[in-house]
Amino acid sequence: MPKYFTLSWRNSMISECATIRDALSAISKCGAMMSCVVNDNDRLIGILTDSDIRRALLNGAMLESPIAEFINRSPIVSDVAQSDESLAELASKFGVREMPLIDQNSRLCDIYVVGLHSQRQVSEEVTNPLVCVRMCNWRYVQMP
Repeated sequence: MPKYFTLSWRNSMISECATIRDALSAISKCGAMMSCVVNDNDRLIGILTDSDIRRALLNGAMLESPIAEFINRSPIVSDVAQSDESLAELASKFGVREMPLIDQNSRLCDIYVVGLHSQRQVSEEVTNPLVCVRMCNWRYVQMP
């Protein structure tokens, strides 16, 4: 059975046409400090963090404003098949608390959360076997 860092990671998923209110709701439901923007096939488009939303609101955005202009389309991501230790090292290297984990098709599979790397939890959910991924559009880094 697969193991997950964030059992409620699916709650973080929103579409590119979502509003800031939708993003905040996703963050609240997921428990991570980010919402993950995905397409219809659950492929990761980018992320929107609580800090991104706070900056948008301070610059005049409204809760009903579309998120499209605030999305970080070049987030730090990693392959869900990476070891817990590699993920912790990568997060430390780039100074991120949370990181989307994707499969070889760029589909969101989990969210790595710093401090929970030794606490992956077993879930009944089924995911595809993974191979190493090299992304060119994102700042994807594979640890040796």
